[in-house]
Amino acid sequence: TVAPTTTTFTPDLETVVGRLSLDWDGNWFMGQLPVEAVKADFDLDPVLVGLINMENSPAGSFPEARVAIQAAADWVNSELGGINGRPIELVTCITDFSIEKSQSCAQEMVMAGVVAITTGIDVGSNGSLPILEQNRIPIVGGIPANMVEMKSPIAFYFSGATPGGYGGFIGHAIEY
Repeated sequence: TVAPTTTTFTPDLETVVGRLSLDWDGNWFMGQLPVEAVKADFDLDPVLVGLINMENSPAGSFPEARVAIQAAADWVNSELGGINGRPIELVTCITDFSIEKSQSCAQEMVMAGVVAITTGIDVGSNGSLPILEQNRIPIVGGIPANMVEMKSPIAFYFSGATPGGYGGFIGHAIEY
């Protein structure tokens, strides 16, 4: 069940990082790494982070993204002490190139109580984003798969995807 909201939520980077670290105290998100490996305390409640990824579809399958994200979470838990000592636990949902499955994944994330979502590739995210926006669950990912992800106020990506690349190509062509 999705709780309706009447206000617009537009998180900024501090909000997203703060939500992931659970308090804005400048820990490893701000570049302060432990001098030596520190393990997360698995006796503490985990920080639930959602992972939505498209796999096993003839239209595209990206299991390597899920494997890499799990490896990153494992590394944070074993080397960086988790998030404020708490281990990261991924809540994974696999999509299949359909809007309906992406919508179902978003509903699973809401019910699980994740603090944020990371994605591999989710071409059907125009089904999931309205639910995530309503529930104020930010997305942090590598590459947006469609225009809905590029325009969402809760989505933060490290790449501009194809449109972002064109700007670089044009700038390079003008310069050279």
